[in-house]
Amino acid sequence: MTTGNSTEKEKRTMGIHFFYVVLILSLIIILLATKKWTTIERFTDYLTAAGTISSLILGTLAIIYSFISSRQQSDALGSIESSGKSIREVAVKMASVTSSAEAIQAKAESRTETMLDLVTQLKSSISSLQENTQELTSKSADIADKVLGVQSQIEAISRPSEAPLSEKVIWNKDTLSDALETVSLTGLCAASLVVKAFGAQEKTLNLTKYTEITESQNFNYLQGFLVGWDSAFIFELEPTKIAEAVGYKVLAVNPELIELLDAQWEQRFKGANERQTLRWKGFKNAIDLSVF
Repeated sequence: MTTGNSTEKEKRTMGIHFFYVVLILSLIIILLATKKWTTIERFTDYLTAAGTISSLILGTLAIIYSFISSRQQSDALGSIESSGKSIREVAVKMASVTSSAEAIQAKAESRTETMLDLVTQLKSSISSLQENTQELTSKSADIADKVLGVQSQIEAISRPSEAPLSEKVIWNKDTLSDALETVSLTGLCAASLVVKAFGAQEKTLNLTKYTEITESQNFNYLQGFLVGWDSAFIFELEPTKIAEAVGYKVLAVNPELIELLDAQWEQRFKGANERQTLRWKGFKNAIDLSVF
């Protein structure tokens, strides 16, 4: 360890001595050269010429350096401008995404308000039912009459299937419109499938083929939807076997449904983006291919 420190100290000492020796020799050379060249005639003219030439060389180097620096600065400004354009494009895309998010949020808020209205109506209906039940309990003398009234209503709803659809239940335009506004896209496609089949030659729809074309995993939902609306007498279906597929023959459809369905599709297309529009058009094309 001590040997290493001693070696480093010797190197530093030699370096200092070498610097002083070179400095002294340089001064001696300068003094000797000055003494010799000053004896030359017109030494100052030579010195002036040498200074002029040095100035010209330095000026030329300065011009070349400024040209190179200007070129580099132009490249840098071009890179900054390109970056600015990229930032502007990103800003435009972000603004587009923000606008789409706001539209989705507005639609979600609208659906939420609709759901709240339905919940309010349900609460009101439950409250009304409770009031009627309490009134029924308090007025025991009227129980028999009310039971007969309920029985007659059940008989009216449970009429045989041979009766016309309009006699089974009455759906007005407003209630049917509310049902279509709250139904899902899959349910809207199912209703469209029924209406399209009703206008076809054999009035038959192939539910299995529709789910295969759309690659849908909602077969059970679609079938349940059709059964539910059939039970609600919005349309009347008859199950039929088509080879190995599940199908239905459409016997009757509420005329208000036919009128409101196109309006509902048009309304949903208005609020849809390009991707959703193409997807929904694909569903409608699948509907056309699933009826005969």
